Amino acid sequence: MGESREWLIVVRLSDSFRSAVAELADELGLGVVQASGSDLGVVPPGGIAVLLLAGGEEAAAIELLEQSTGPAPPRFLLGAAPDHRLAAMAVARGAADYFALPQDFDLLRRTLDRAASPIEPGLRSLSGWLKEATGEVSERP
Repeated sequence: MGESREWLIVVRLSDSFRSAVAELADELGLGVVQASGSDLGVVPPGGIAVLLLAGGEEAAAIELLEQSTGPAPPRFLLGAAPDHRLAAMAVARGAADYFALPQDFDLLRRTLDRAASPIEPGLRSLSGWLKEATGEVSERP
């Protein structure tokens, strides 16, 4: 894979989900930049999302969200507890969303795919529809 122009900024509060997020980034063609909690406001050019990996450390991640300031791409909290109160608290403290993994993994994938190329999913759908409607089978370059 060539050098990525778009990045996921990952803050590891626990080792949970580390390999799953790395595989997902590779699948989506995104680079991964490790950051500490104090670096949430420092985002490299092309940073499309901040992922707080907090399986078992959700409370610490929520506290970190409260302390983060400044412009940044959307912050997503990835936890292990499928708890709507925890999700509401994370969003109230600045997270764009809360994903309980592994249950929400496909939703996370779609969210990051849209963040990486906001127009692309719609174009893919339109392109597929046009090919089906016209009988064209050529591949997109």
